[in-house]
Amino acid sequence: MQLSFLKRLLPMLKTLGATGLLIEYEDMFPYTGVLQALSAKNAYKAEELKDFLESVKMHGLSIMPLVQTFGHFEFALKLQEFEKMREIPESPQSICPSQQDSIVFIQNMVTQIIEFHMSIDAGAAAYSSNSTANEPSTHATTFTHIHIGCDEVARMGECVQCREHGRHEIFLTHVTGISNFVKTHWPHLQVVIWDDMLRDMMLSEMQHSHIGSYVEPMVWVYANDIYRFIQPQLWDMYSKVFPTVWAASAFKGAFGESLIVPPLQRHLENNIRWLAVIAKEGGRFSKGIRGLALTGWQRYDHFAVLCELLPVGIPSLITSLSTVSKGYFITNPKENSILRILECAFHPDSRRSGQPWIELHPNSHHSQLFSSCTYPGSMIYKFALRLFDKLTELQNYLVHVRDRSAWMSDYNVRHNFSSPLRVHELTFNTPSYINELSTMAREAHEVMFEVFDEYTITEFVEQNIYPTIASLQRQLEVGQKLMQRRVWPQRPLPYGAELAELNLVPIRLLNADQVGANSDQGNAKTHN
Repeated sequence: MQLSFLKRLLPMLKTLGATGLLIEYEDMFPYTGVLQALSAKNAYKAEELKDFLESVKMHGLSIMPLVQTFGHFEFALKLQEFEKMREIPESPQSICPSQQDSIVFIQNMVTQIIEFHMSIDAGAAAYSSNSTANEPSTHATTFTHIHIGCDEVARMGECVQCREHGRHEIFLTHVTGISNFVKTHWPHLQVVIWDDMLRDMMLSEMQHSHIGSYVEPMVWVYANDIYRFIQPQLWDMYSKVFPTVWAASAFKGAFGESLIVPPLQRHLENNIRWLAVIAKEGGRFSKGIRGLALTGWQRYDHFAVLCELLPVGIPSLITSLSTVSKGYFITNPKENSILRILECAFHPDSRRSGQPWIELHPNSHHSQLFSSCTYPGSMIYKFALRLFDKLTELQNYLVHVRDRSAWMSDYNVRHNFSSPLRVHELTFNTPSYINELSTMAREAHEVMFEVFDEYTITEFVEQNIYPTIASLQRQLEVGQKLMQRRVWPQRPLPYGAELAELNLVPIRLLNADQVGANSDQGNAKTHN
């Protein structure tokens, strides 16, 4: 994603109550030296990233960088030069914490991330010292927290060295070790981790490790029923170990690995539920709950395809951010600043209609409401809505032709047995559908080029548009083959050998029909 686009969002985020940004760079950070291979070929350049982070500071927003140090390490361990640090050879998901090379590698990563962000703070401090008394500095917010991930460690305690210890011991030892490294070298920094790997631990285990002195957990739940995942007894246990915790909700990237448009209502409901949980559980902790991070994931992991793009998720982000910063959801559009901030031309009046301006029910993207807005990235949102509707239409068309019609089913295709007139009717619109999608693929490049690089746009097209074009092309080819035939065999049609292999037809019936099949193939060659 272009940093120039993210800069345009900063005033809007600040206005709606955001206090900082949580940024997971993964392979987009400009690593140097022995870590240079970690950076993707289209990673951010150091100078452009510094410029963006300085803009974040100028808007009075803090920055919490996130660097994975245990699981979700695919972006590094997939590479040949780092594969020896894997917990198990066949999976690059988790790093082996028992290898000294792993610890040195992680320390190098953390060091580069921290020093890069501290250089931004140093520049901001210098600017602040040069400000006059009549010019209050907007750079006062400092870099105070680093997030070291540690969620969803899928493979742990499986290598020869790690098998000598329990999983909980391995996790706690690794986390406290990395955190101690950070606190020793940068005493002003607080360390944050995801909480999920702690959930099935015993209180005595956590207390014995003194993890409460090293990290602040970020408790993440993206579903509506938060207590289903974090029950009251777990909140109580956390409060006996940690003086404070964070909470994490989601505004996109949580309800489907390959969604195009996020379900705004489900995300808003998740954030509203979090407000209630924070109010109820915050008093357990001596220092309260630090804050709520509204996450918006772009992939479920390094190998996953793209989920909802950020510009498409902005209505969801703005709606949830405005709600959590105020502490409640405003149903009257005249009193809610969302539509004004998004520069929406359409302003429903709930006082006249008797209905709230936005309904909290699923399966609606509020296209009428947010399609009239002109916020940064709004053209991509509108394009995504049109693409979603078109893909839904064409998927239904493909399913109808293949699975619900009686002339182009898999059975018809396997036996090359159908009505040419019916097949012609069913595929008549297919070429125009292919042209429509091809046009939308070209439009994607035109609409997205100011926000994403060509690699990301091409991936989006290949993931979301090309498969349907390919399916339509295959359907057209199948239809043309079915329409070429001029002579057809008598019924019953022969069964295929694959049915017999699955014991779906008696062998004796298959043998009898094979004779007819061979005869039919000879006739087909003669007459086609």
